[in-house]
Amino acid sequence: MKTLSNYVAKIGRSNPHLKKLIMPLANLCGKQESATMTISGFEYVLNTSDLIQSQMFYLGMFDKKGVDLICNVCKKIQCRVALDIGGNVGNHAIHLSDVCEQVISFEPNETSGNVFKGALSSKESNITLHDFGLSNKSEMLEFFEDGNNLGRSSFVREHIEKKRFHGKKHWKSNMGMTL
Repeated sequence: MKTLSNYVAKIGRSNPHLKKLIMPLANLCGKQESATMTISGFEYVLNTSDLIQSQMFYLGMFDKKGVDLICNVCKKIQCRVALDIGGNVGNHAIHLSDVCEQVISFEPNETSGNVFKGALSSKESNITLHDFGLSNKSEMLEFFEDGNNLGRSSFVREHIEKKRFHGKKHWKSNMGMTL
């Protein structure tokens, strides 16, 4: 199935407008614990069981319209520093790094943060990743990870429960930066 997955991904990356066709095909290919690819020069090892990483693998990026809009606004206003709060695996940050002098990303989730760190280690960049969340106070909080969509993970259990939590991990994470 890996060859079929790679073929579907090649079509999807060349034709992201076919997202509604590509993603169901991707689901038929099955989920891969480890799918490698290069995005904007960053070497990624992605887990296609995760929604965001799956779209990165099959379409080249997650939320192309949103990322394009943010990058276009940053170009227009000549943004020098971009903050990526909730950086996940770096989908937005790697594209912002092309249009901003510096990108500062915050990601308290250890699982997605490790994917992001792996990509950052593959290329010199203007991205700084901090492995904690932002808050109005410094404290350690329990973190709830959604195993099917790391982007839905939260420090607030009720957010996860409302989103049909399929989590695997709970841990304490540092809310070390105060504003």
